[in-house]
Amino acid sequence: METIILKGDNEKVLNLELSDILKLVPDGNDYQWKILWIEGVSKQNNDLDIVSLENKVKTNGLELSFKELETLSLKFFQLIDFVLVGKKKGIDEVNKSMTYDSIKRESDFFIELIDSSYWELTSKNKILQIK
Repeated sequence: METIILKGDNEKVLNLELSDILKLVPDGNDYQWKILWIEGVSKQNNDLDIVSLENKVKTNGLELSFKELETLSLKFFQLIDFVLVGKKKGIDEVNKSMTYDSIKRESDFFIELIDSSYWELTSKNKILQIK
């Protein structure tokens, strides 16, 4: 399992957004995806109700296709905390009662934003396309 920490190229502000992180995942459509935690602020003038989204995720996570994730990623003004899991199959087995360590071990991708400070990307596939 490989873990990469990304902080961007600005020391004062994290300048890597979710849309940037999703570009690092090769063949994202080949995986099932689930958001396990989200706290953030949506951009003005879009249809995203961030409070409603946060509440949906809090219950047992929110499954989305990779295309839906890409679309959603463009609607955030800022993410503060975020956890996303990707698996080839069995994403419905991942639930909020599991520890993050066990989820990491069982997942192909575990992507976490910690306190708007840095992204931590864990993949057992070692195929993240970091440039």
